[in-house]
Amino acid sequence: MIPKRLLLLLFAVGALALSPAPAPGEEKPLKTRIWLSKTVSWEADIVGRYKDRIDVRKKGETAQVNIPPDRIMRIDYPISVDRNLLLNLYLAEKYGEIRKALAKELDPKLRFADIPDNLWWMHTLRLKCLFWDEQYKELSGIAEKFITRKEEEVRNPARLWHTLGLIGQESIEEAVEMFETVSPPKTRRGYAAQYNYTASLIHDASGRTQDAREANANVIAFNAKDYEWMPAALFLSAQRYAADGSADIARQVTAEIRTAYPSTRWAAKAEALGKTLE
Repeated sequence: MIPKRLLLLLFAVGALALSPAPAPGEEKPLKTRIWLSKTVSWEADIVGRYKDRIDVRKKGETAQVNIPPDRIMRIDYPISVDRNLLLNLYLAEKYGEIRKALAKELDPKLRFADIPDNLWWMHTLRLKCLFWDEQYKELSGIAEKFITRKEEEVRNPARLWHTLGLIGQESIEEAVEMFETVSPPKTRRGYAAQYNYTASLIHDASGRTQDAREANANVIAFNAKDYEWMPAALFLSAQRYAADGSADIARQVTAEIRTAYPSTRWAAKAEALGKTLE
């Protein structure tokens, strides 16, 4: 038996603590490599998470170690999905297939989304698919788990995805509040196109029509080779021209979308909008 005095000491320093046994039906342990610093890492199973402690069992050992999340620098998970296959499915706009594959891969790890890991590219792909499929509630719910991450390259896009999900659910006040926490991009790369597109929707919802047009124009002006936000911005522009009664300009934009992005969902959406303007 471990002396009571020693137990108290171990709890105090946060080095080790006894944990309750996992409840029946709880998730299986997650195989990982846990980095405590740039040079110190463990090959270990994550057994569970209880409040502010993560239960870890190092490979080859039976005892569990309890680690505060802020003591973990990074978690690397084994990846079982084929990245090239997912990207090809994305280009083919097979968003439902991607969502299904990534849900199986990522859902068990969402409890640890506040800790840096090697999965952000997959989370990003999943969030994109949810947005294009207009699954706004799920989009917002998943994105919210990442909005406190330490890395700006994760935290800011996550807040944008959360904002877009809230807009899609017509929770405009919450969306505005979340958008105001996003740091404006310092370059035209990274999340700049997503930022400007989101800003356009926020301005529009807030009645700032001219600001909305300018933000959307920034997407179009600086993302000529983009196949995600560029067609989205063009279609948004066409919708606005149509709503303003500028049918001729709206038809020109829809024709441009069909030419630049043939055989895509954007071409189909542009064609459908064009028919309403005849």
